[in-house]
Amino acid sequence: LTWLPSLYRTSFHLPVEQSLKYGMIISLTSPIGSLLGALLIDRLGRKVCFAGAFIGAALPLFVLWHMAGQADAATTLWLAAFACFSISILLAGIYVYAPEVYPTYLRGLGVGTGTSFYRLAAIISPTVIGWLLQTTGLATVFLALGVVATIGALVVVLFAMETRGRQLEELEA
Repeated sequence: LTWLPSLYRTSFHLPVEQSLKYGMIISLTSPIGSLLGALLIDRLGRKVCFAGAFIGAALPLFVLWHMAGQADAATTLWLAAFACFSISILLAGIYVYAPEVYPTYLRGLGVGTGTSFYRLAAIISPTVIGWLLQTTGLATVFLALGVVATIGALVVVLFAMETRGRQLEELEA
């Protein structure tokens, strides 16, 4: 999300105004995804929502990679918007899930550590994406992001504990 307006400007040669407009459209998908995530997490369960969100992000990113930078700006806009929408579903749920999986005496440390890694990734990722874009091209950026999302889905499916409908006391036992 951070680098997309610059991408529209440099890779698609769109005017600044249109690049910012496209960035705003993608930004607007975030609250919609978060709302949907909040509504679905207790109905479908954490694992289903999280794995689905990661897959929902990975698929459009792999499509963009497969198009090898040949997608036009509008196609990139809608595929990137769907990926950001999907990640927003996940991000809304993380704030519910993280406190549920730690025992009470470790909850602050666990949530704080997890949030710290999230913030560190948010700081580092724009630089890594910019470097990948310059050294290997746009397609590799989408491939790398798709791989990360796929790994996220696998980790959730293989290791995440389902907490839907369970009391915190049950989880600590």
